[in-house]
Amino acid sequence: MPDFRKENAFSLVEVVVAMALLLVVFIVSTQMVMNTMTQSNTIDADFTTMEIADGLLKTYQSKSLEDLEDEKGKGEIVVNIPELLELPSASSVEQYEGRVLVTDPDKTSLSDYLTKIVVTVSSNNKETRLEGYVER
Repeated sequence: MPDFRKENAFSLVEVVVAMALLLVVFIVSTQMVMNTMTQSNTIDADFTTMEIADGLLKTYQSKSLEDLEDEKGKGEIVVNIPELLELPSASSVEQYEGRVLVTDPDKTSLSDYLTKIVVTVSSNNKETRLEGYVER
């Protein structure tokens, strides 16, 4: 019978400990990847909402002063996002709702010079609000 004590190999205890350490590393790395993916999706949704709000604000800032004066005092107006942003497909923004408020600035001394535009875009109980001004 051969003498196995002289063989250079790993014992069963060493193999089990190595596998347990690999399992811990695998679980931790999996959790990190899952958290990163969740954060990435959240950031992507927030960024999309911000892009839509910015597009709506720029669209309203490019309107004529007469058009803005007509909308002033009407309160918050629900807008058709695909139509205003001239999107080819409405399906990419159907979960978003856009609202625009055209009003005078908060400081009454500026109301002769500026018109305030507040754009609110909401999706899944999250709101993004942008304010901008148009010089008269």
